Amino acid sequence: MAPTPTEKEKDNVASTKDYLDYVLEQLGEVEEISYRAMMGEYILYCQGKVFGGIYDNRFLVKPTKAAKRNAARRAA
Repeated sequence: MAPTPTEKEKDNVASTKDYLDYVLEQLGEVEEISYRAMMGEYILYCQGKVFGGIYDNRFLVKPTKAAKRNAARRAA
């Protein structure tokens, strides 16, 4: 279960390391995932290419053709 932000964290716009760790754990089966901290948020990379990020403790995926195709497949 995703870590719940505290009241102080809700007021703070930066993402927490705990949430990053949670997302990375969920992506554990994907090879070559890395991240870079940037201005209080995290940019996520797969095989060196940006595929998403964590912003305000929300995991967002870049809307590429492959991401849309995978999302549609999972919804079906």
